[in-house]
Amino acid sequence: MTTTVEAATSVRRRWALAYQRNGWWLLLLWAVAYGLLRASQAIHGEPYVAPLGTDLVVGGWLPTVLCAVAAILAPMLRTPRGPKPLRVAAVAVAWTVTTALAAEAALFLLDLVSVVLPGIGLTVEPAALATRLACEAGAVLLAGTTLVYQRQQRSACLTCGRTDRPRPPWMLKVATFAGYAAIAGCLLRLVAQYAVGTNGIPLAVVGMTPQALGFEAGFLLAGVVLPLALVRPWGRRFPRWVTGLAGRRVPRWLLLGPAFVISLGMTAYFGVTFAELAFQSAAGTFDAGPFGLAFFWVAVPAYLLWGIGLGLAALGFWSRTRPICRQCDRF
Repeated sequence: MTTTVEAATSVRRRWALAYQRNGWWLLLLWAVAYGLLRASQAIHGEPYVAPLGTDLVVGGWLPTVLCAVAAILAPMLRTPRGPKPLRVAAVAVAWTVTTALAAEAALFLLDLVSVVLPGIGLTVEPAALATRLACEAGAVLLAGTTLVYQRQQRSACLTCGRTDRPRPPWMLKVATFAGYAAIAGCLLRLVAQYAVGTNGIPLAVVGMTPQALGFEAGFLLAGVVLPLALVRPWGRRFPRWVTGLAGRRVPRWLLLGPAFVISLGMTAYFGVTFAELAFQSAAGTFDAGPFGLAFFWVAVPAYLLWGIGLGLAALGFWSRTRPICRQCDRF
């Protein structure tokens, strides 16, 4: 077991050192290449992609501007030099652009659902999926470069990010609360389907296709079981009723992988949807379809609460289950 942990730590250390040296130019290369692609589409016209008419949430010149800002940030995030106000501003802008890039590719959530559960009525446009994945890749590159830069600023371990300062106990309490908040968001969404402005459209199981039943099962797994596993002890060790695995450690990324992907997708997609809902409701232009406006004012914030809560719970689980770093010997 120790040898496995040491090997994993060694891999993370090599990755961190390699990213410290090369991450900024990978970000620069992505920003130039993807920026030129988006600029070309802005000039010559973007192909129509349902349901928004573009592959990203906001088309036009905005993606190009974000790429240009990322290209400017790349050499600035190479080493933590310069006046402190400039360094603080660079980090703030970097995380803002990261958030904007993730939000631009928010429709990736629908692509993910349609790939995992084919046959529920959603389609995937391969070209649009490729450009959304490229946009998300840029967000990941910028986030990674910024994270390494911040670790350098704090003199933290490049492998694990730890410092000599103890972990505040309130962080884990917040993560636990967030896990239950995610469950509340999921259940509130289900209540909304029954009680708020659905114009007689039920959440029925009888007569559902296998794909729809799979979607509902995944809905409950991601909204109830997964958040509970992230905050309860049985999410770290298999409980007694799991035949053959009882008492064994649950692989960290068996929970963290789905939790981070679902949280990112939901937070980005429904964050954008909530902003559209607020602005269009104020202007009286929101198309509520057969459900009614009240339904969306309950369901969309519930989804957003679910996504944010799941992400915070995953961060708490990640912190709780981290092994001792073999590079800095911090726990």
